[in-house]
Amino acid sequence: MSTSALKRSMSTGRLSSLNRALYVAPTAVPLSAASVQKRELSHRSWNLVRYHEDLNQAIKYTPNASAPVLHRPGDVLVRVLASSINPLDIAMTRGYGNVLLSLNNLVSSIGIDRLSNDRLPLTLGRDFVGQIVSRGNSVKLYKPGDIVWGTVQPHENGSHADFVAVPDCQVRILFQFLFCEYVSNSYFSLFFLHNNRVLVLGGSGGVGCFAIQLLKFWGAHVTATCSQEAMPWLAENCHPDRCVDYEDMEGFLASTTDRFDFILDASAPAASRKNYELLTRLTERNRRSLPVGAKKSPTRLMDDKTMYVTLSSPLLRNFDRYGALGGAATTLADAITDSLSGARNGLHFRWAYYLPNPKALAHIGDLVERAFGLLIGGREGFCERESAFEVSFSCESRAN
Repeated sequence: MSTSALKRSMSTGRLSSLNRALYVAPTAVPLSAASVQKRELSHRSWNLVRYHEDLNQAIKYTPNASAPVLHRPGDVLVRVLASSINPLDIAMTRGYGNVLLSLNNLVSSIGIDRLSNDRLPLTLGRDFVGQIVSRGNSVKLYKPGDIVWGTVQPHENGSHADFVAVPDCQVRILFQFLFCEYVSNSYFSLFFLHNNRVLVLGGSGGVGCFAIQLLKFWGAHVTATCSQEAMPWLAENCHPDRCVDYEDMEGFLASTTDRFDFILDASAPAASRKNYELLTRLTERNRRSLPVGAKKSPTRLMDDKTMYVTLSSPLLRNFDRYGALGGAATTLADAITDSLSGARNGLHFRWAYYLPNPKALAHIGDLVERAFGLLIGGREGFCERESAFEVSFSCESRAN
């Protein structure tokens, strides 16, 4: 699909629901196990070469890159069949997280050739589906030829390439009846919320779509916000109990009689902070309107057990802005401030982070085996990945 075709699709709303996770599938197909072991590695990659707002300046196609090698006995080398573009990939092209992730990379490095605080060029891509090419000596669960899906640590070279090397705990066998690109957005999991009321902010993004389905599977009553044009698509494909136009969110929250047990904010960082300020402002207004001696209001949004979780933590941003020591101190102050603010407004405030989790990956695999729906925003061939970045970049704010 060409870039112009993708943009035309977006204008009709067909892609608006998944603008935060635009899928990209290389043209590769699985090989036989024997072919995998004998095949010479020809490695192409899309690399972040400088931090820049202009994607043409930030990312570069490398047709003859050096293939990754196995540094640890528990690593596997995977030939990538499909990967996705996530919000973290877009943010990292602008330098997001560079300071802290560079420190993480330095601490976790193996071998003197990897000891460097200069992370560029860096291959992006935090998830993938692929075929194992080789394995370290201690890997017992997987063998060359196995089709797997998995995740990549944020500080490591990623999956926007022909090959990626990861620890074996970060992959799982892919169920053979599934198309590869349907399962490469797999880094999200929550906890059991049966019969609880949940509000998902930014419900039409990649994480939001998956979260809604997961919450519904666990029996929660889900209200989701998204753009008005995405509402019919979201209702048809993810089946929340209620869809709300995010531009009318204040009116909805001011009038609803629902009290939410859990609020997941999967929107962009700027929108996330505005969402929290709106919630606390309405809660304070409700509190002031209570009669003397009353403890609850018909319009109160939260109670003292409500959990508010945002995916937009200030941690990486603070380290980028203030350096290691200043960033750590500022983040600690922000954590205290947000916790106290949450307690004052009757909720438990939490930050959430992306980390590969073998147990979560296994659980999601079990759900996918039961035909749990994972949705694709669009496809591009490997050599068109730059245009896929441009489309995802231009739509980044539409999931709020």
